[in-house]
Amino acid sequence: MSEAVPRVVIVGGGFGGLAAAKALRKSNVDVVLIDRQNHHLFQPLLYQVVTSVLSPGQIASPIRGILGKQRSTTVILGEVSVDAERRRVFVDSVDRADVGIDYDYLRFSRPARATATSATTNSNSSPRAQVTFAGLRTAGALRSRVQNRSHPPRA
Repeated sequence: MSEAVPRVVIVGGGFGGLAAAKALRKSNVDVVLIDRQNHHLFQPLLYQVVTSVLSPGQIASPIRGILGKQRSTTVILGEVSVDAERRRVFVDSVDRADVGIDYDYLRFSRPARATATSATTNSNSSPRAQVTFAGLRTAGALRSRVQNRSHPPRA
């Protein structure tokens, strides 16, 4: 009779979650990594996206691409709730709700609180302003605003 392979569920695809999944790549375990984003974001460089020094693709990588060569690793996009008594997580995604996944080991690798990056501008043509952004969407929107102000429409 064969023994079941232990399942490790990792919630969060940031540095901690990716490091945990990579560390388990040669272990005899089934790894399930769950994150609400489909990409890993290197947040300290968001301001470079806003200023058009880097493109969003240079600071964000698909999680499936990072872990794609690990045979025993599955990446799932969704929000998680936990039933610790039954050792089960429930995943809500865009097209499914309450998908149950049993686990033997559970690791939370999410930030303790939301982090954000701030940029302060102070130029001769504009008053001093501080803008806070926490993700690619807000950084991209701010980038568009900066580009539109830099190149006003011609009359």
